[in-house]
Amino acid sequence: MTRHALLLPQKHASPQTHLSSGVNSNMEKGESMKIKYGIDYQYLPKGSSRPQDDGEVVGIEATSDSGQTILPNVGDYVHIDNSMDGGERTMFTGKVRSRLFNYIRMSNGEVFCGVNIVVEETDDDWGKLIKE
Repeated sequence: MTRHALLLPQKHASPQTHLSSGVNSNMEKGESMKIKYGIDYQYLPKGSSRPQDDGEVVGIEATSDSGQTILPNVGDYVHIDNSMDGGERTMFTGKVRSRLFNYIRMSNGEVFCGVNIVVEETDDDWGKLIKE
């Protein structure tokens, strides 16, 4: 069974909740922290040392108010099919090699988290992954 990491955007209402991480250390009691997530993918062809930068591939955006987003975990298989957008975005399949979470404080009450998921080309037989 594949495990997925759940990304749960939420408002952080209590300064004590994340005091040790410093997330709410300068906020007044009762204020909420807004977190905005930008999630996208990069493709790593076999034999390459760095992933390709193809711009926005999927372009998922989540906020403190949007609820849960399911992200693939390292080792999960991913198929990205952008064929319906007229060829504006790249398409690829592979296995998640890494996930990078880049946090940037925008203001005292707002943080942006850019999530970059690198999908690596594999020789795995996709016909053995699922029976359709």
